[in-house]
Amino acid sequence: MEKKTYNLTFPQQNILFMERFNKDTSVNVISGLVNIDKEFNEELCKKAINEVIEKNIAMRTRVIEDSGEFLQYFADYNYEEIEIVDMSSFSKEKILEYMDGLASQSLFALDKKLYDYKIFKYSEDKGSIFMRIHHIISDAWSCGKMGTQLIKTLQSYKEEGEVEELPSYIDFITSENEYKTSEKYVKDEEFWKEYLNGINETVSLKEIVLQGVDKAKRYSVKLEKEFNDKILAFCKENRVSPYALFLSAVSTYIYRVKDKNDFVLGTPVLNRSNFKEKQMLGMFVSTLPLRIKVEENENFLELTKKISKDTLSVFRHQKFPYMKTLESIRKESDIKTNLYNIVLSYQNARTDVVDPTKYSTGWAFSNALEDELQIHIMDMDDSGILNINYDYKSDLFEDIEIKYLHTRILAIIENAINNLEVTVEDIRIMSREEENKILYEFNNTKTDYPKDKTVIELFEEQVEKTPDAVALVFENKQMTYKELFNKVRSFASRLEHVNDENIIVCLENSLELIISIYGILMSGNCYVPIDVTTPIDRIKEISKDCNCKYVVMKDKLVDNVEYIDFSINNDNFNSEYKFNKVKSNNLAYMIYTSGSTGIPKGVKITHRSLINYITWASKSYVNDYNPVMPLYSSIGFDLTVTTLYLPIICGGTIIIYNNNSDEILRIFKEDRVNLIKLTPSHLALVNEANINVNNIKNLILGGEALKTNDVKKVFESNNGNISIFNEYGPTEATVGCMIYKYNKNVTTSTIPIGIPAANVQMYTLDKKLKLCPLGIEGEIYIQG
Repeated sequence: MEKKTYNLTFPQQNILFMERFNKDTSVNVISGLVNIDKEFNEELCKKAINEVIEKNIAMRTRVIEDSGEFLQYFADYNYEEIEIVDMSSFSKEKILEYMDGLASQSLFALDKKLYDYKIFKYSEDKGSIFMRIHHIISDAWSCGKMGTQLIKTLQSYKEEGEVEELPSYIDFITSENEYKTSEKYVKDEEFWKEYLNGINETVSLKEIVLQGVDKAKRYSVKLEKEFNDKILAFCKENRVSPYALFLSAVSTYIYRVKDKNDFVLGTPVLNRSNFKEKQMLGMFVSTLPLRIKVEENENFLELTKKISKDTLSVFRHQKFPYMKTLESIRKESDIKTNLYNIVLSYQNARTDVVDPTKYSTGWAFSNALEDELQIHIMDMDDSGILNINYDYKSDLFEDIEIKYLHTRILAIIENAINNLEVTVEDIRIMSREEENKILYEFNNTKTDYPKDKTVIELFEEQVEKTPDAVALVFENKQMTYKELFNKVRSFASRLEHVNDENIIVCLENSLELIISIYGILMSGNCYVPIDVTTPIDRIKEISKDCNCKYVVMKDKLVDNVEYIDFSINNDNFNSEYKFNKVKSNNLAYMIYTSGSTGIPKGVKITHRSLINYITWASKSYVNDYNPVMPLYSSIGFDLTVTTLYLPIICGGTIIIYNNNSDEILRIFKEDRVNLIKLTPSHLALVNEANINVNNIKNLILGGEALKTNDVKKVFESNNGNISIFNEYGPTEATVGCMIYKYNKNVTTSTIPIGIPAANVQMYTLDKKLKLCPLGIEGEIYIQG
């Protein structure tokens, strides 16, 4: 006899659509347990399972394909043998691992049963019924009903009662067919078109969106009773539901961290319109696109009430198929995927356990997810205490991110409970602990440094320590610390008539360059470094902008300035001249930015700031060796500042090269330096040339985003015998203000910029200058 077939219902079509595009995954599998803690009888468990299968036609659903169309029919009941798994020798961890493995298995097959039962035996007196049900024949509400049926059936064997058969899913199929041709269907369709008009993007908490089903994890938290009671009291007093409160908290969080005020969240609805449907087993649930609009400075409580009211309005149209809505929106917008990536649900599908001393229930996660994040507010154990499950794609979120997300949602709710007048702009979106971590732990950078000294004083101290050590090397010439000091003093004496002035230095990389710079500092003046390739008109602009009266450069091209002799062949100087005492708050240099983000500007850096940076850099990069660094880059680039001072302050050596890209390869081929600072672009050149860097102990990179693959190649070619640092810092923050030491476990495509430097505080703020939580994108603000 041919089986009577039926169309799939709208909720079933949604599940089938997901299943067809995500084959062999467990994303549509619901798994749960009925635990029997005493008087366990495996034969009675088999009998109870079979009664549930027999009495509920939805359990016997089979999906078939006929001429490209998917239909369903209901198979006749036949007694089934249920597998018994003896777990009496299993540890608790092994039992959980076994269940997790079952819950992660796919279940869908055409013209096959869409459920699987097993009986777990823990001891003679204890066991469980484990069930896996495909979502196309059941939802969580149905699973709760099924659990109740199993327990009542088991109990009836003892009490000789009878368990009633639940209404048939066929009745729902019939009512939906009537709905398709009704005026209500047309009105619902019009509602969704108008409701979602103007939505053009899908909001996500991550910049990268993983399409399709991926492996997932679950983070479960049970609220503390005191806080739970506060939530329930707040909701009762203000006539809102816990669901609306959590929905408002999540919406506020998205508004604050993503700067979105009009977006869509997914929210599952029961989709059972009457008492009879609530008694049925089958797939009813539909996930609705819920549009959230947050107004600037909106009162949080008013937002909650507004969302509560809006959801009630939306729920009146829940029967309309989501896939039809999605098709319509895609025609009118740029959206090619789902309307939502984030789902929030309120789950209250409870099982009547009859005798809590004997029976209990539980759920198992499928470990697969299509949405990036699902937040389930769980009110299913009748304890009055809310549990929250965070299901998230594990390739998208780190575990710690989800834990922080939970504390932030609770922080928003707690602030709302304690302050009814608080707005979405002012509400706290992170816990005190997280805020303290950012403000005081992450930024705990206070470090002693010689803040009352100048670079020249530290240079003079090093001359006293190592007068005969080699300070500079240029071509075939060497200069000791003592010789360098005398040359610097000679140059400084030429400036005895100059005090507290800005002096342009525009020379090729040479001994003269370094002596001129140190001489200017020794004389109590500020140098303005300019690259020799800079057009003369630009040099004139800088000269005028910084009110420059003195210039150190080869060609006399600038009018109305005095040219300082930079020759180092004459060591004569006025031994009677007393140099002006340079103070730590005097300017050391003024360096002009490139102007890539606006008009070029001169950035003033004091000796104190420079000393703080050099002291920090020496502790970070120079430990148990004398640094030998190459000077190859332009003095107009603040990356060069590190090379100009770090080796000299630490008793090391500067090897001077010409300023061009070819010199980079020469530096690495000669292998004379042990510390070098490069841009990532320079590093790419070295990688392309496949040059080993055997002698280099520390490699510092800065100035651009640093690709992990480039760093990894250098690190591995040296067998890990090199320390590589990513140094970040705008010119205004004195060369570098953050540092990250590379390790081979980095998973990001670019190297992070790490932690603040000594005596520097870093904050990430949003557009309204509110502190961003950890890991949330914003603008960097530097203090120190």
